[in-house]
Amino acid sequence: MYTLQYERSQMKSETSVQNIFASPGYYAIPELKQTYDLWWKKLSQNFQEEGVDKIPNHLSWNFSTPNQFIWQQICGIMLAKSKIEKYHYIATPVYNTPFFNGSRYVSLLVVHKNSKIRKLSDAKGLRVGVNGLDSHSGWNIICKILKKNNFDANNYFSEIKISGSHRESIQMILRNESDISSIDALTWTLIDQEKNNELHDCRILFKTPDELSPPWVMDGSLSKHIVQPMRKGLKRFFNDSSVNELNKRLCLTGFEILSRHAYKKSC
Repeated sequence: MYTLQYERSQMKSETSVQNIFASPGYYAIPELKQTYDLWWKKLSQNFQEEGVDKIPNHLSWNFSTPNQFIWQQICGIMLAKSKIEKYHYIATPVYNTPFFNGSRYVSLLVVHKNSKIRKLSDAKGLRVGVNGLDSHSGWNIICKILKKNNFDANNYFSEIKISGSHRESIQMILRNESDISSIDALTWTLIDQEKNNELHDCRILFKTPDELSPPWVMDGSLSKHIVQPMRKGLKRFFNDSSVNELNKRLCLTGFEILSRHAYKKSC
């Protein structure tokens, strides 16, 4: 049994261990809550069957929860720049969308459909909406593109407006609060699948260069010995035809085992 013990130097009380949680991650738009909950119910069962004890049976939808997590999806930049003891890397999800497939994803430079912007250079001196300055898909990729053309992104736009999420960045464009944003293509796809016309008044300028998809990780204070049985549980999960429809709705097709070094090199 792989009990969720803390490393010997960081032993906590049993009460703390019981506060371990799992998060649905970046792409948990409200319309997919039921799908994610069913997805996790089956995946957590697989982890338990591989001998991992005290796996949460339900996802935590309180994203501000400060307690230890056994399952979370974070930006590749966070993994690349974090200290080795902060996270244990589990795996990198593989997606299939109209814009990309595999373990590398892209962002979409997006404007209002009536915007006169036709290329990124047209946005110089205008407002950019950003989900967060620590986001690769929403900000770092813009910085990299501009840097290749000898521009500093921090001085390129008249205003950098923090939205807090990709979806809110889209809403800022629709409300004429920003002029351009970089939107994760998976977020765009999942919203588009809901057929709610939310994206009807937006226009895609172009796809950005691809980068490694946001990894699945767990809190570094938990035992790293849990990682291997979790990977076995993941493999069984993606080989289980009974969850094919759940995975399809989340655009998931599998996972790859990469390395922290791959993320450092990518970012």
